[in-house]
Amino acid sequence: MKGIKPILINLLVLILAGCGGTEDTTSSQAVDAQTSSGMPRQMMDHGAQAMEESVGYATGVIRSVGDQGNTLTIDHGPFKGDIEMDAMTMRYGVSKDVDVLAFTENTEVAFLVKHGRDGSYRVMALCNTKTDGANCLDAKIEK
Repeated sequence: MKGIKPILINLLVLILAGCGGTEDTTSSQAVDAQTSSGMPRQMMDHGAQAMEESVGYATGVIRSVGDQGNTLTIDHGPFKGDIEMDAMTMRYGVSKDVDVLAFTENTEVAFLVKHGRDGSYRVMALCNTKTDGANCLDAKIEK
């Protein structure tokens, strides 16, 4: 019986070590909605939505527009609608139907995002809240 006690203790230590510790996943960089490489799991897991399409909307400030106009980095508040996402800065793909030519850095916007089955987040509608009003997306949002 004396020989089993050290084995049990070592087994317990191995099991607890396998549970792992905490990992610092905070970052001041934008989360990239187009790729998961290098993205902490905690930042990309927004619930069980990855398998189904969902739509959400938020307001924020554009931090950068992609060279080809196919991405936007937006510092935004928490989402409303079907997407559960807290405030953060994130890079989004942009739907081909959305014209981003009129938008520049530091433009305050309201935007509608679709979370696709493939896990990507794509801007489906966008408006300037300073020039178009705070409720400029209301016609596109099903409440």
